Amino acid sequence: LKKVHYNRKRLKQARTLKSVETLSNSALTKHAINFSKAIYTNFQACTNQFYHSNDKPVLESIRYSVKRYAYKVNYSAKDPKKLKQKEESVCRIQDEGYISRDTYSNLAAIEHHLPRVWAISERRKQITQNIAELVPISIIDIQMQAQVDPIEEPDITEIDI
Repeated sequence: LKKVHYNRKRLKQARTLKSVETLSNSALTKHAINFSKAIYTNFQACTNQFYHSNDKPVLESIRYSVKRYAYKVNYSAKDPKKLKQKEESVCRIQDEGYISRDTYSNLAAIEHHLPRVWAISERRKQITQNIAELVPISIIDIQMQAQVDPIEEPDITEIDI
């Protein structure tokens, strides 16, 4: 009974928020997700006050930072055609520009808008598979032996040449 009263009293108390510097990565992620959901809900509620119902405003993305932590939240769904085209372009750039996987991996770690390395690898496998279906490659093992007659003398006999 004492524990029940203690828990009820504890629930009634205001929740104290911790500084972002003391939070773990999972707690930071949860805060960012909940904050983003709250912004989206408020955006949906406020659109009727500021825009006509036929206008249909869309929240695409937001950017914000808390101390040294920067966040970018995308609300819009990604277009698979554009994503495929972007991944194929990166594959082509890697091949033509002699960019190694490690170099691209380092670059993709810095720039959040670049496709991830695993996505590029998967796209490269699909491209290779499509080319293999379109252009069949056959390997023929031909063992050739020299057809030289050891008795025959060479036409050029000068040592200086």
